Amino acid sequence: MMLDLILNALHESGIAAINIYKDWYWTIAYEEAYHTLKKPTECEIGSLVDDWEWLEKVLCKENPSTTLDFERLGNVIRILKKNVYPEETKSKCLVFINLSDVAKLVTQILQKTDKAGFDTISTNINTYWAAKPEDEYNFNQEPAIIEKSFSEDWNYLKNNLSDSNATSSDVLESFSRLLMIIGEEIKNSPLIVNWLVCEQKHDCTKAL
Repeated sequence: MMLDLILNALHESGIAAINIYKDWYWTIAYEEAYHTLKKPTECEIGSLVDDWEWLEKVLCKENPSTTLDFERLGNVIRILKKNVYPEETKSKCLVFINLSDVAKLVTQILQKTDKAGFDTISTNINTYWAAKPEDEYNFNQEPAIIEKSFSEDWNYLKNNLSDSNATSSDVLESFSRLLMIIGEEIKNSPLIVNWLVCEQKHDCTKAL
């Protein structure tokens, strides 16, 4: 599993947590990022604190898991390239995330995906729009918006992901986009009915 390789590489480097020192990030609405050839004219502002607070409640079964959790997880994975520090700095950060909790969340959400009937995910999405990575957490100016290729992201992960580069910026960026597109395709699938029943009951087995 790709995430296992990434988290294992971090663990072997002595890193057990993500310490987030910046809350806000630039993002592009799904409809404009993935479903239009027209370049978006502006970005929205997202919050890593809000993303993780929701995901923590999903992990504790206080909140139901939704398709948006793939996007939230993608945001958390992507910040790894900017904000991985030793655990001793916990008291100084805005959000403290144990990597073991990230692994548990992915397992929990993927189990729900499987039980809802999603054995495989296919997509017609190739190009998408994103804030330029260098600008994503910079609020001194509006970010540049660039066109990217999901097929290139996927091929890069399949062909280049290894123990030696599992925590590189390119790998983390590509993996985060993979999670986001999985969530988008689930949301637009006829099988979303099973997922929504799972959300209402908090238990996929009751929907089958």
